[in-house]
Amino acid sequence: MITRRCSSLMYLLVLALLTIITPSWAAVCDVNSGGVINHTDIALITAARNKAAVSKSDLRDADRDGKTTVLDARKCTLLCTYPVCAPNAAPTANAGADQTALLQL
Repeated sequence: MITRRCSSLMYLLVLALLTIITPSWAAVCDVNSGGVINHTDIALITAARNKAAVSKSDLRDADRDGKTTVLDARKCTLLCTYPVCAPNAAPTANAGADQTALLQL
């Protein structure tokens, strides 16, 4: 019983550490830390094209090869948050519960 409890706690500890240490792809490609991957991030990656990564954790170097290349921009483009790497979600119309609009002349 104690062994099972210890192994469960150890498993949870390792899982928590991996969650903290391992960056997600969204974090890697989110260069401006806006919380989404969009055309602004892709533009920043493209602007740094053919330059060495600043560090191993450089957010522009998506494939972690030590260089910022067009392949990094392509990889991040595939991970854009919204379609066509739009800066925000498409607007939605909300006319209210009765779905009527008030026209004033």
